[in-house]
Amino acid sequence: MADFINTKSLGRLIKIEALRREDNASDFRRVLAMLDEYKKKYKLSDKDQLWCLVDADKWPEKNMAEAQRLCKQKEYEFCMTNPCFELWLLLHHLDFKTLDEAAKNELLKNPKASSSKNHLEQMLHEILKKEFGEGYRKGAISKIHLEKIPFALQQAFELELEKNHWTFDALCTRIHVLLQQIFQSEPPDYPLPE
Repeated sequence: MADFINTKSLGRLIKIEALRREDNASDFRRVLAMLDEYKKKYKLSDKDQLWCLVDADKWPEKNMAEAQRLCKQKEYEFCMTNPCFELWLLLHHLDFKTLDEAAKNELLKNPKASSSKNHLEQMLHEILKKEFGEGYRKGAISKIHLEKIPFALQQAFELELEKNHWTFDALCTRIHVLLQQIFQSEPPDYPLPE
């Protein structure tokens, strides 16, 4: 994903820049320190927004609550996906209304499916392979997801309305909230869910 969005300008008002890490450590204190450095480096105004996007499967619940509190204190936006970012990508391709509770629970648990993929990654890989002839590779977000953003947004809104914000005991994402903010400045050229 970083290669696709790194310093990608979405119109004249929006710039997305993925913060690069030297290693895979993703402790929230470190992520927030990177945001602090970014804010200082670019001398952002009060109108600018910094977003901390995190996966719930990386941190214990108490750390997630502290991360959200610190984001609020620093006036950063907090965006969690439970269990991981691949849920957001699955929302583009899989109709969650067709899943029974057992299937949703399996997604939430997200066990290892192979030595290199968890359950959501494997499921996404199989769907993309069948639909487009190419599977999912972590860190390489294909443009094949872009045309399905309206469907993903609608499903994310439904997940949020069902649980009213993030929680550790249900599938959820707030990426659609970030996209709402982006689309307020630069509306997309396709219809958005209401």
